[in-house]
Amino acid sequence: MTPRNTAIIKAYQDGNSLHDVGAMFDLSFEGIRKILKRYGVERRRRGQYGGLSPKQLAAAKIMYTAGKSTWTIAREIGAAQETVRSALIRAGIVMRSPSHAIRLGLRDRKERIANAQVAH
Repeated sequence: MTPRNTAIIKAYQDGNSLHDVGAMFDLSFEGIRKILKRYGVERRRRGQYGGLSPKQLAAAKIMYTAGKSTWTIAREIGAAQETVRSALIRAGIVMRSPSHAIRLGLRDRKERIANAQVAH
């Protein structure tokens, strides 16, 4: 296996879509699919993890149960907020009440402001 094919497989297994991997390596969707098939890499079913890789889903579960908002989690793992929310629900995580989420959102906002001030 070439180093490039190894990198392609790793990028896919890290949770990137076939289209994203193709863009990273300047290959078509079909080209990426053929490489994965050639090396026996099992493809994810569409929506298998609610649009997140297994690693991203595990991280999202930990962060959400620790009190982070789905917005903050999405930003940290590089996914859309609704993708994170949907994946957590599919994984059996009970969403917090809107009022609780609003309080957490205010805390997240305060953390972002504090982090921005420290950076300057």
